[in-house]
Amino acid sequence: MADSTLRFLHAGAFRLDEPLDGLSDPPAEWLDLLADAPYTAAQHVFATAMAEEVDFLLLVGRLLDPHRAGPRGMAFLLDQFEQLAAKEIAVYWAASDLDHWEKWPSGCQQPRNLHVFAHGHVEEVTHIRGGEPLATLLGRSGGSGGVRGADFSADFSRYTIGMACGQPDKKSLSRHSVDYWALSGQSTRETYFSKPRHAHDAGSPQGRSELETGPHGCTMVRVAGGRTTITPVAGDAVRWNEVTIEAPRPATLETLESAMSDQIRRLSADADRPQLVVWNVEGIERVEGVGRDGKWRRELASRLRKKHATVDNGVWTVRIDAVLPEAPPEQWLEENTMLGDFLRELHEYSFRDDAERALRNHLAELGISSDIHEFCDLSDREERDRVLREASKLGADLLRGNA
Repeated sequence: MADSTLRFLHAGAFRLDEPLDGLSDPPAEWLDLLADAPYTAAQHVFATAMAEEVDFLLLVGRLLDPHRAGPRGMAFLLDQFEQLAAKEIAVYWAASDLDHWEKWPSGCQQPRNLHVFAHGHVEEVTHIRGGEPLATLLGRSGGSGGVRGADFSADFSRYTIGMACGQPDKKSLSRHSVDYWALSGQSTRETYFSKPRHAHDAGSPQGRSELETGPHGCTMVRVAGGRTTITPVAGDAVRWNEVTIEAPRPATLETLESAMSDQIRRLSADADRPQLVVWNVEGIERVEGVGRDGKWRRELASRLRKKHATVDNGVWTVRIDAVLPEAPPEQWLEENTMLGDFLRELHEYSFRDDAERALRNHLAELGISSDIHEFCDLSDREERDRVLREASKLGADLLRGNA
């Protein structure tokens, strides 16, 4: 790689046609924020590119399904591309199988500053600045296969960037002479390696569900003196969080609500955008006033929402879950309930020498195929204990009604 100085932004996976998921009955003042979140986060990417005066913007992965996003999505992207063109900022896009330019309506004119890489094979492009070649870009649209270093070849006399969607072969990529791999396939950012070269997935600018917690945005890349540095840039419009909290002592719904409110205030104080929270409550078995129907969760969530869910850097409680203990409390075994009966039966199994034979006989009585019996080997005591623990947790989850 020849010494070069450049600045570029790496982003992708806008998924403009994919709304936020897992939300029920948000307040009216949150509706526009939540509906527009994918667009707001994507717009932040383009605004960052202009504010940082980058040499070019790299887009990797699915930006939108043209048919599902409709005119709004396509018009949004075209407008953003044109704004970058006015600033003389080039855009290089390694698209997915779903949104390659060939999938767009024929009436859409490709902006002059946008280069969409060929579908199915690697294409080489040289970025020019001031009449001089600055960087070599090796890109491929489509992500049905893996990303392997051997598929990307160039003379590597200048800074070289590889762009592709799909599952990366990290070992293959690390051995190749590409200086920076701009990848897409994850919803959250991930750096696969950073020495001596970089392979990075910028993730999506906006988390869509509780499975995509934490900051989302894009990645600023600076190259100077032969050294590459990457800096995450947060731009999500609203942020998902998963928070685990232990029920305080003494454990009542009032003390639990107070502890959760304190946590919300700390989260809000440190936040610069609205937050969505899924709670995991540990020690729920010792909380007084917890009923079996789960009503306490709905009522507690409702109170927390009313107290803390202002749209201006507010915190919206999405759901409250209870984390069941590894071993059921003694009082559960003593209950005159279906759960108590179930747990006592499992407890008895844990001490039976003929537990495996009894289980096989029970399966036969139920008419379950003997082919399944081989998966019921409980001869190993450690494995048997593990299976029974998992069964007790599953039973408590289904029968207790508060988890």
